Amino acid sequence: WFGLLRDGSIGANSRVSELFINRLDCNSTFVRSEQIKLLRDTNFNSATLSLGGLKNKSDIRYELSGIGSNLGVFMATHGTGSRHDDCHIEIDHKVGKNTSQVEVHAACDGKSRTIGTGLLKISDNAQKTDAGQVFRNLLLSDKAKAESIPELEVLADDVSANHGAASAPLDSKQIFYLQSRGIDEKVARDLIVQGFLMDAFRDFPSKNLVEKIKTLLVVHLDCDLM
Repeated sequence: WFGLLRDGSIGANSRVSELFINRLDCNSTFVRSEQIKLLRDTNFNSATLSLGGLKNKSDIRYELSGIGSNLGVFMATHGTGSRHDDCHIEIDHKVGKNTSQVEVHAACDGKSRTIGTGLLKISDNAQKTDAGQVFRNLLLSDKAKAESIPELEVLADDVSANHGAASAPLDSKQIFYLQSRGIDEKVARDLIVQGFLMDAFRDFPSKNLVEKIKTLLVVHLDCDLM
């Protein structure tokens, strides 16, 4: 098993983009716990590509305690076999004039299961906050399961806050369309999964890291690393 613990703050006027990749062995257990504070005029963007491990549990919490801070959390998960991925994301807006965005996409195949929970808290001092979270799930198997539970706790009255969750099976019409263009069924499925997961990073600011994510995802799907 592998555990990751991070606790710290992003200094004022910082610009940080990071990428976390889980490619652990398919029999591994992974535990991730993070608590990060954003100070004044901070831009922090975190991307996660979760592909490995059998049992995965993440608890990730952010506190926006400085005016003018901006947070982006982007995550893509691919479940195969009996893989289990449970992630909780909590964002606490302590002061106003901040923004946060959460985008989580999960594609589940085999008997895999993903659970995504998000708690967005906006205190009564956090006026002019703009925050949102979206969870999207693509079910590739009748035995796969995906649960998404976004929550809002809003105490301020001059804010923009939204949340959403959606789950859908693989569209057979898309598979048929690609096959009619001479594409093999497995390749067609992989292309759809790749596009769905990559869409989670469409607003991630680092193009170099996005290209790295795309390369790793293509290799993962082509070689069946799981």
